[in-house]
Amino acid sequence: MLGKRLAYIRRSKGMTQEQVAKTLNVKRQTYSAYERDVSSIDADTILNLSNTFKVSADYLLGREAESTISIKNNIRLEDAEIIKSRAENIKGLILNAFDLALNCKSQNEVLVENLFNALEEGMLLAKNELREKYGKN
Repeated sequence: MLGKRLAYIRRSKGMTQEQVAKTLNVKRQTYSAYERDVSSIDADTILNLSNTFKVSADYLLGREAESTISIKNNIRLEDAEIIKSRAENIKGLILNAFDLALNCKSQNEVLVENLFNALEEGMLLAKNELREKYGKN
């Protein structure tokens, strides 16, 4: 379980095994063994990993179901506000679409248009985040 969480968090942070190994002052092969659960990890290394990934040691060890990663720690405040605003817009479009579907079956075109707009907004948001993360179009 620890290995799967390490791999998941590392990937979500966009880090390579080599980068994480370097922060721990170990070889990449050693870190790879941690992710494959073939090598045990001492307490100091778990604490270093929790600091590197900005999660609790309890999360790494499976004592917490969800990560304590704070998205706001990884993005600028103005970006967080833009994302929150867009998410609220998407939520409104989806709720409106479901309301129409339940109450006004004759307005299927409006429903489809609202769902399309919500999906388009989500895709634009994802594209922008990927562009920022990887610097690609």
